[in-house]
Amino acid sequence: MRLYILTLSSALSLACLSQARAVPAAEDFNDSFSLERAAEAAVPVPSAPAQPAALQGVSSVKTVSADMSGFFLRLESVGLATGQLRALTSKVKVVFGGMPADAAATYGYMMNTLHLPPDFSEGGQPRVRFDLKPYEISTLLHEYVHAERDVLADKGAPKGTPAREHYDAVNAIQADLRSQSLFYRYSWMKADEVSAYFMGDAINTLFNGIDDLISYNTFFNGSKAPTVAEARRLGGLLLMPSAQAVSNGHWESMMLKAYSRFGQDPASDVAQFKQGLISGFTSVHWDERQSVKDDMYANILGLKPPKTLEELTSRLNKIDNKWIRGVREQVAQARMKNALKAEAEAAAHDKLQGFTISRP
Repeated sequence: MRLYILTLSSALSLACLSQARAVPAAEDFNDSFSLERAAEAAVPVPSAPAQPAALQGVSSVKTVSADMSGFFLRLESVGLATGQLRALTSKVKVVFGGMPADAAATYGYMMNTLHLPPDFSEGGQPRVRFDLKPYEISTLLHEYVHAERDVLADKGAPKGTPAREHYDAVNAIQADLRSQSLFYRYSWMKADEVSAYFMGDAINTLFNGIDDLISYNTFFNGSKAPTVAEARRLGGLLLMPSAQAVSNGHWESMMLKAYSRFGQDPASDVAQFKQGLISGFTSVHWDERQSVKDDMYANILGLKPPKTLEELTSRLNKIDNKWIRGVREQVAQARMKNALKAEAEAAAHDKLQGFTISRP
C-alpha cells in the first residue's frame, strides 16, 4: 500500500513514500485459479536472487544508478509504447536504494529521484529485471506517474499530449476533492496520489489479463484441438474465450467480465494517507468520474494500452519479439499434445465399437 505521510517536513519536501504491498492472491484478479503461476509454467523465466550480490551495499542512504532497459523491454513485449517513459527517465534519476526499508518504491520530488528496492534487480546487477510481476510493474508505474506529474505535466502543453492530459486529469480530480469541503487539505497531493494509484492498478489489471489469456490458451479451453490438423492450423495463435466456451465454463465467463474493458479500476478506496505522525490512516474519497479515468488510462505515461480483451488479444497476435515467440511455442505444444490425446481417445473408442475410422 502506497502512502503519503502528511507532516510539516513532508509537505516541505513533497517526498512521496510508497509502502510495500503484499503479493496479490490469484483470487483477487479472477475466479479461483492460480493463473499467474500457470502462466509462469507456460513461459519459464529466471527469478531474482534473494540477496542481490552487486547491490549488497545499497541501503536507505547509499544508492546505485538503475538501468531501466529491461523494464522498457517488458512493456514493449506486450505492445505498450515507452517513448514517454524513456523521455521522462532522461529527466529524473532512477536508483536502487536510498529509501525506507519498508517501502516498495518512492519518488522524491526535491531531487527528482525514483528509488527502487534491490529485489527489482536482475541477478543482483544494477538493472531492473525483465520478469517483474504485475504488482511490481504497478508499483514502478505508480512512481512514474508522480515523476511525470512533477517534471512533465504542463497546462501549456499541446492538447492530447501526455503532458497536457496528465495535467488536466489531476486538476479535475483536485477540483472534485476540493468541492467536498471549504477547507480541503493537501488536495493536489491527494489528487496526484489518486491518479498514481489508478494508473498503476490499471496496468496491473492489464498484465493480469495477459497472464490469464496465456493460461486460457495453454491449460484450459483455448488449448484444446480435436485433431492434429486443427492444432497445426492454429499453431500458437491466442484465442479469446468464445460464447460456447463461456456457456460451458464459469471461469471463462469470469475472465471475459473481468477484462471486458480495461481502465475501470477503482482509485478512491485504495489511496490512503497518514494524517501526521500519530494519527491513523484515512482514505481519499473521490467521486470517481469514468471520463477522467478514461483520459488517464489512454494518455498518462503515453503507454497506448489496449482498451478491451479483444484488442489485447489482437495486439499480442500481431507483435513479434522473443517473449511472445516463447508464449506461442508453449501454446502450440499444448494444443498438439491435446490433439494427439483426442485422436488417440477417438481411435480407442472406435475400436471398442468394433470398427476403425480413418482420420486425417
